[in-house]
Amino acid sequence: MAAGDMSPWKPVTPYSDNTTLPFAQTIVGRGVLPDKVQGTIDPNAPKLLKDCSTADEVLGLYLAEMFPNCISSVKVLQSPCQVTAPYPHMFSRNISSDGYVSQKNRSDSMGVNSVPVMTSLQSTPTSAKCVQALLKETKKLNISKYNKFLEAGLEQDDYKECLNSLETLQENYVVDMSFS
Repeated sequence: MAAGDMSPWKPVTPYSDNTTLPFAQTIVGRGVLPDKVQGTIDPNAPKLLKDCSTADEVLGLYLAEMFPNCISSVKVLQSPCQVTAPYPHMFSRNISSDGYVSQKNRSDSMGVNSVPVMTSLQSTPTSAKCVQALLKETKKLNISKYNKFLEAGLEQDDYKECLNSLETLQENYVVDMSFS
């Protein structure tokens, strides 16, 4: 099963695009008000969902269903992300001043003050690309040219050990698909 468009968020993890199931993930939501959680649960929903009283519980249940073989952690905060200049006027007029989609349009003079957001940090097979890019750039460095590193006690052997650790980390993300 590929994640595809299952996730209602975009991951902040470089090279991650919701097309590969994660090994582990942390989901963070902001601006989800308690009345928005209870008010949106369909009366015909399964009892397990109706028993959820917080956004954390609803999202945790969603993750357990959609990503059953993934280690997931959830944190939902009631406070939304504040929107400051020059961004309050970049949103469509049907976005209310508190960042929710509205049936009526905001006036042109009123901006958006805050927005609810949700994102994830994921560990996926594509994380190898991120580590590979980091490794490529760090191999280019000649630490002897950076006096501050040497003054701080970093030696060439320690640096090479760090590079070896990055190579090992990259290998850990490679998935053998021959067993599928």
